[in-house]
Amino acid sequence: MGLFRNIKGAISRLVAPKPAAEQSNVRKAEPKKHARPKRPAPEAQAAKWAENIRMHLEQLNAKGALRIRNHNSRPECDCMLPSMLDAYLLYVSLPDVVPEKVHAWCSADDLFYTYERLPQVSLTLTDRVLREDYDAVIRLTRAEEAMFTIFIKLENRQHVQTETYDADSQN
Repeated sequence: MGLFRNIKGAISRLVAPKPAAEQSNVRKAEPKKHARPKRPAPEAQAAKWAENIRMHLEQLNAKGALRIRNHNSRPECDCMLPSMLDAYLLYVSLPDVVPEKVHAWCSADDLFYTYERLPQVSLTLTDRVLREDYDAVIRLTRAEEAMFTIFIKLENRQHVQTETYDADSQN
């Protein structure tokens, strides 16, 4: 009995007329001549940019040009570079960064480099870090939310001992 039901159902699906909605999809599949290509949403573009940066860093790590250590499932990694100049060169070499459009400014002793590729999506390099372990940070943010972060330890700052000046003890 069940076998005959299955055969009857298969035949009725083949012979039955198709609904009007499926027939109208044939016309919609044809490309329009004057239609603009749709851009992905800014969130999707920012996520794609973060993935491109991650792939670029993996390629540098595979070539041995840079030793990158990923932080498990978190969207961040860390590396060690000789100087802030090398951190800037890494920043400029990241995918989709246009060096001519990078804005730089200084605040007290802190350097900031920012490149805004999309509205509310920017890539920032700074040497002002609140964590004691790192000297510079490259951060991809979308609407003030960090999407990907590269923490950089600078070798030329490891052995520097800061001098303190105490005005009261000097005479």
